[in-house]
Amino acid sequence: MLNGWQRKWLHEVYPTNTNKAICKAMGISTDNVLKNLIEGMVLEKDEEWMYYERCRRIGKQPGGCAVVHDVTIQTHTITIATKLSRKDYAILCDKAKAKKQTKYHFLQNIIRKTLKEA
Repeated sequence: MLNGWQRKWLHEVYPTNTNKAICKAMGISTDNVLKNLIEGMVLEKDEEWMYYERCRRIGKQPGGCAVVHDVTIQTHTITIATKLSRKDYAILCDKAKAKKQTKYHFLQNIIRKTLKEA
């Protein structure tokens, strides 16, 4: 059972903390115990926090998750996603391999050259 202060604390920390961290702070051993304690309480994780927490778990840099579907803002660069046909992708792979570059560096060099010419 939780007393009033504990319930208030849980309402404050639950939306933006992992269940594991909450269990550790409360001194309980499992997530199941936490779920039993909060049964009947209206608690939800903050959606924005969950988004950034997922990014952290998969190894993205802070602020490195996609803000817009095809643009990822990273520390000092912006990644732009594009779609290629299988045929064009095969050509890209062959051209990059011929130049002994990764596909990333090959495309980056093409973009830089084109921007300088523009």
